[in-house]
Amino acid sequence: AGMERQNSPTRSVERALDILECFMDKDEMILLEFSPQDGEDDIDGGQEEVGQRKPGISFEERLKEIEISLEEGMKFCGNDVDFYKEILGDYVKACDDKSAELTGYYDSKDWKSYRILIHSTKSGSKAIGADRVYEAALQLEEASANEDEQFITEHFKEFLELYKNTADNIEGVLKEA
Repeated sequence: AGMERQNSPTRSVERALDILECFMDKDEMILLEFSPQDGEDDIDGGQEEVGQRKPGISFEERLKEIEISLEEGMKFCGNDVDFYKEILGDYVKACDDKSAELTGYYDSKDWKSYRILIHSTKSGSKAIGADRVYEAALQLEEASANEDEQFITEHFKEFLELYKNTADNIEGVLKEA
């Protein structure tokens, strides 16, 4: 019974709203509506449409090439490919601002604010299936909770590069989709 509740449509919408909060301002959240488009929710990303634009390579395959798990991301988006693509777009748009804000907290050694924002980045990364960014953010979140400046200093720039490269790669895939 627990698994059924976790995967229910209501739970999927609640999870999606939690994810969107990582990327959107409160004012933007007010206007959200969820409506399926013609009942389509296929997990392959509408392979026929994608296939016409880039023969032989599906949306899912392009994501795999950049180490993004469509399957994992779809769990958080109620198996709605269009909604997932929106979330990916929001992730890309948020990257520059979050990177700059994280850098500011890092430079000022404001570990409490840094931890809150790295947590948000971690959650957003998990939600889209960016496991490498998720794992790196998790380590930095734990280090910031422990005020482990040495670990943060040794890994923060590497994390930013990974985060930005991931967002850039996602942007490229979305342009092809």
